[in-house]
Amino acid sequence: MNQKKTARKIGANRFQEIYERQNLPETVTCRCWDGEDAPEMTVKVRLSLQEAVDFVAEAVSQCVDAEDGAYLPILKEFAVKRNLLRYYASFKLPTDAHKQYRLIYGTHVCRRVLALIDLEQYEEILAAIDSGIAFEQQKILSGERAELTRFIRQMESMNAYFEQTFGNVDVQNLVKNLGQIKDMDEEKLKEVLKN
Repeated sequence: MNQKKTARKIGANRFQEIYERQNLPETVTCRCWDGEDAPEMTVKVRLSLQEAVDFVAEAVSQCVDAEDGAYLPILKEFAVKRNLLRYYASFKLPTDAHKQYRLIYGTHVCRRVLALIDLEQYEEILAAIDSGIAFEQQKILSGERAELTRFIRQMESMNAYFEQTFGNVDVQNLVKNLGQIKDMDEEKLKEVLKN
């Protein structure tokens, strides 16, 4: 007799127990560089859901201009590294972007942080940033298409109006009598335009 075994479901309490047994640390402390004089930093191994969402949203907004849809890839990498230090390692960075850039790219701190975090979560954050950038660019492109469609419809409407209003106007006759139009009354003008 072949009996299929049905898989038992793992409940929420059991799942919590599995999580606790893995005994993964929430944070890790390390030095910013090699040497006893190097300051210590505390690094979160993984971010909370809200922190991950904020990390992605900030990075996307920092490298896609909402006005014109311009995307600067160098800003993406900079925003990711800046957020890596802010969210995972709680670095307080200067407000000036040029100073931030110099500090981030002038040290190996990001590399140290990356060595300690949950890389699976980090890779998912990077993928979410790429998706967010693509979404923002598509949204802007769709808005531009809608604006162009609206403009074309307005032009078609104006064209139809002019065709209806001036469709039977003899343009050569109009040009020939243009100098006389200023002295004509409305009835005479209609007569000239129709001929």
